[in-house]
Formats: sequence, structure tokens, C-alpha cells
Amino acid sequence: TTEIYTLSLHDALPICEGSILSLLKKLGWATDLGAGTSTQSTYFALFEISIKLTEEGLLHYLEIIDIVFSYIKNCLRASSDETRQAIRTECELIEELNFRFKSKQREDQYTEQLAVNLSRYPREEVLCGAELFFDPLDMRVIDKLLDTDFTPSNLRIDLVAPMAELSQQLPADAAWEAEEWYGTKFHRTAFSDELKQRWLTQPAHPDLALPKLNPYTREIGRAHV
Repeated sequence: TTEIYTLSLHDALPICEGSILSLLKKLGWATDLGAGTSTQSTYFALFEISIKLTEEGLLHYLEIIDIVFSYIKNCLRASSDETRQAIRTECELIEELNFRFKSKQREDQYTEQLAVNLSRYPREEVLCGAELFFDPLDMRVIDKLLDTDFTPSNLRIDLVAPMAELSQQLPADAAWEAEEWYGTKFHRTAFSDELKQRWLTQPAHPDLALPKLNPYTREIGRAHV
């Protein structure tokens, strides 16, 4: 299910019209964006949206989060079942091509991945379960994930920058802590209720839209049948 969010949020092309990255580049606030499940286990997963900011973008990071939540609410959540299924079909074709023409892996890494797959997938899906799609798309699960998990209350923001630049975004009396092993300094603060409400009620942005389907994907898929 999360592959739909990944394809919708992450740009396969340098600039995809209607995307978050396309808008941020126009504003001069970011140069790159990636999205996908970064950490997962049998019981939980973390979905990460990573944005490489410009110096100007760092000054506007809260407005960038506004844009992300506007996209989630007004593009992803408001999309029709037909649109979601079309995106899912494109995901299936892309992943099938990636699997069929996969580059060679290091033997130790491949063995480790297969060992993990043994506890996650049925025997017949151990080799391909992590890369191919088997279950039908459940639209209500998508809605539930967006409504309960992709929310300000379930959000953590990691803002990483040189100390001098980061200090401009924090109060002068901000308390800094030091990480135990490397002594890296960091500051933690909770989101205000006003900020959470602001992200929950973001209006639609005229420059944001779901990605258009790639007209060549299906042709490539048919060509290798």
C-alpha cells in the first residue's frame, strides 16, 4: 500500500508537474525529494519524506511542511478509487520490470535479505515477496492510513543543518542536548496545538496535483511479456 504514497510523493523525474518538488524548486526552497518506508518490522514501519533544502528553504521549513500536508490532504486523500488503482497498476509494472532485470547483488547481502524474507512471506514468495505485489489494493486501508497515521500528531521532523544556520530557526534560549556516543548536539521541541491545527486544515494549492501516469510504462511491460 505504501508504494502508492511513494510513487505519488517521490519524483522519478527531476521535475514532475504538480509535484511537491516541482513547486519547491519554483520557490527556490529545495533541490531534491525522496519518499518511502525507511524502517520497518513485523509490527511497525516509518514512512519518511526527505527533502534537501536550500539556504532559503531552511528559512521557510514550516511553510514547506504546509505544502506537504496540503498534498497529502487535497491530492492523496481526495483522490478517487480509479486514480489510486491506476497508480497501483503502474507501481506493479515498474516493480515487475525492476525484479526481472535486477542488478547483481553481493552474495552476503542477498542471503541476509532472504533470511529476513523467510519470516515475512510464504515459502513461494520468499524470492520476490519484498518487490512484487500479490494482495489486491484495499482503498479503505489507504484512507485509514492517511487519516490516522499521516497526521501532525504522528509526525516527527528532523531538521538537520550547520549549527549557525539552525540557530536562526530556534529561540535564543533554546536548550541543546548532546547525543551519548558522538556528542552531536540537538534540540527537541514539541509542536504547538496551533501548528497541528494549521497542518490539519491546509487548503488545496493550485500548483499541486497527483503525478500523471507514464504512458510508456505499460508499453514497456507488454514488450517484455
